[in-house]
Amino acid sequence: MSREKTQAGRVSDASDTRPVAVHQRALAGMTNKRKRIEYALDHLPRGSSVEDVRAWLAEQGQDVPTRSYASSVVNGWRAANGVADTNGKTVLTPQLAAALR
Repeated sequence: MSREKTQAGRVSDASDTRPVAVHQRALAGMTNKRKRIEYALDHLPRGSSVEDVRAWLAEQGQDVPTRSYASSVVNGWRAANGVADTNGKTVLTPQLAAALR
């Protein structure tokens, strides 16, 4: 069985494929908070809030970045990936508008 030490010094089973273990291993190998926030955004539902990102990182056992720092990274990621900040509201797409007619 393959085992590895996490950034926090805990020993984990490297063959563990549960989603949490996979994310924890990936995050442990990242060198800065920006990369961890971007990783979270890549694995959370599109349109997740800053607080969703911070909560997800906490669930993964990561240091939680400040709200202001996380906001700047999240806003930059949204702009680069064409994701609008809807403040938790559903985006009115052409398909949704057609369905409402």
